Amino acid sequence: SLISIQVNHKNFERQIKDNPNRTVRRYTEISRLVNQSIDENADLLVMPESYVPFEWLTTLARTVAKNDLAIVTGVEHIKIGKNIYNLTAVILPYKELDSKGAYITFHLKTHYSPSEVRDIRGYGLTEVEGKNYELYYWKGCYFAVYCCYELTSISDRALFQSYVDFLVAIEWNKDINYTLEKITINLYSSIVYHTLPSQDT
Repeated sequence: SLISIQVNHKNFERQIKDNPNRTVRRYTEISRLVNQSIDENADLLVMPESYVPFEWLTTLARTVAKNDLAIVTGVEHIKIGKNIYNLTAVILPYKELDSKGAYITFHLKTHYSPSEVRDIRGYGLTEVEGKNYELYYWKGCYFAVYCCYELTSISDRALFQSYVDFLVAIEWNKDINYTLEKITINLYSSIVYHTLPSQDT
């Protein structure tokens, strides 16, 4: 299941200001999406960047373990002191003997978009960049996960060439026009257009 849903920028602002949104309404929205994927017998649920609060991940992990549903989701920005962390969580279910469990790993965003940097630094904070990408193996498939602006790096996108069966990309930003060397491109549409296979094949 691929979830296309609006990410509320006010949640980002509240998180930055130490007044996070933890309402029942927000929890119910996430629960509804997860339960819908379970009802549809999905294998993998992909949710947007900066979407799920960190403290709700353990609940997601229990649901993943019980229902054999893998989840890739953005974690709402984490603020520690003056530093901001943008994480992606990969939650994979497993079964060992008669026990079911879920394994949570995190990817720290390596490239922040210019607009995201402006938002973070506008509050006197500093974005913390990751240095690595991870390769996952689940249900006979290898896959890698990219977070939004990371997709703009051609070399980063090619890291797992010939290794992965598919890529998972999560994002929050709308499709933004960027001017590079006096050429304006519609960034994300350009990436999708040039990576999709021909309709004739």
